[in-house]
Amino acid sequence: MSLLDTPKPTLNPNIWTAENTLRPDVKTYLLALLSKIFSSSRAYALVMLGSSVSHQYSDTSDIDINVMGNPEETYDAQHKIFKDFNNTPNYLPGTQNPINFFFQEFHPNSDWSNSLGAYDIRADRWVKNPISYEHIGDPTTKYEREISYGNLLLDTIEVEVQHIQDAQDRGDRETEFQLLRSLAIVFKTIEDNRKASYRYGTGRSPALQESNIYFKMIESSKFGDLFKELINLYDNQWKVASE
Repeated sequence: MSLLDTPKPTLNPNIWTAENTLRPDVKTYLLALLSKIFSSSRAYALVMLGSSVSHQYSDTSDIDINVMGNPEETYDAQHKIFKDFNNTPNYLPGTQNPINFFFQEFHPNSDWSNSLGAYDIRADRWVKNPISYEHIGDPTTKYEREISYGNLLLDTIEVEVQHIQDAQDRGDRETEFQLLRSLAIVFKTIEDNRKASYRYGTGRSPALQESNIYFKMIESSKFGDLFKELINLYDNQWKVASE
């Protein structure tokens, strides 16, 4: 879950050297992987963000990389290509850490001050240092209210999934479809709220806001695969059909 993981004294040794610089073999692999969908010459900047640049990570934490395109590159042309590639998924060799690339249109004055940390892959330097191990604190106490609501949300999802299973067992395809679609809308709303906090959020880092905590709790739960599947169905089929 990363954000709610117990803080560790060092950064992930699968990614970082003892001096907290990106391991050369990891850098080489990331650039080669990106080249499958987007030439690095078309990117203005490559910045690693999220749990991989923090002291809160697990064996399955994502490696998230912001790919800022050159001025002529557009979000509309690249977003679906990147999203489909991330759904493969792609793991750092020898680990269970998925690698995700996120396209961003050209913006030369990007501000990473609200991020948990930011590392410029090309320049091999920290744009924003990670929050120190000593200052993170106990996440179960720090996010007690958010965790409580997130658990209530998971309980509600479990009830809805049981209703879907019941409809499936009795062969009621229409009810099953309607319940699945309703749950997909709930999941999509959670994803959209998270995206909005990253795009428009002010003050506290988007990664620390409620919308991201709820997203992470569902993603890391037993409903994680269903969460992704229904969002993809909604984006690719049901949303289009309702427009």
